[in-house]
Amino acid sequence: MSHLAYSLGPIVPSIQEFAWNLSWSGRGLSSRPLVRSGQWSQTTAGKSRRAARVTRYPLPMSQCPSDELSNELEDKPWFCGGLAFECTQCGNCCSGPGTGYVWVSDAEIQSLASAIGMADDIATFERKFTRRVGSRVSLVEYSDGDCIFLDQETRGCSVYESRPNQCRSWPFWSENLETPKSWAKAARGCPGCNQGKLYPLIEIQSRLSTDQG
Repeated sequence: MSHLAYSLGPIVPSIQEFAWNLSWSGRGLSSRPLVRSGQWSQTTAGKSRRAARVTRYPLPMSQCPSDELSNELEDKPWFCGGLAFECTQCGNCCSGPGTGYVWVSDAEIQSLASAIGMADDIATFERKFTRRVGSRVSLVEYSDGDCIFLDQETRGCSVYESRPNQCRSWPFWSENLETPKSWAKAARGCPGCNQGKLYPLIEIQSRLSTDQG
């Protein structure tokens, strides 16, 4: 749909909304996301009932905040109506099998060290829990790709309240927001996607900026 959609008056947005909802229902994003086996196998009937009560996201484009609308349809991000997320601390975003990087700043290193009682021995903390990658510093991982601070028994983050900004900005990372398909892919591994709190566009963009920074 092009510029014509905005010149035909109030009847067109309803048609646009119908098409938008139809396309999303076809992608299956209204259903509970799937995750790796063993990570969410203990789902209970209570959780299923809770999931059924959650509003489906993302919202149709006609419900995007008015101050985010422009005259050019292509200028609006596909998630302009917001995206829902509620962390379940399942540990999926902190675990392998793939390897990766969790970039940390000096301030974040200090915060993490304080969280585990090593505030007075930053040098030892850095030797044990971080690695240098070029000019940057990342947390180390276990051999299976799990984050060093992922509790192996509970599968939760052992330093959750002091976690780095990169972790705080999940799942609003650039690679997850490129297209609806990329968001759906992230949701299949994260049971918190499309559940709980609705994050408006401005907050998503703020977290995206943190991720890219």
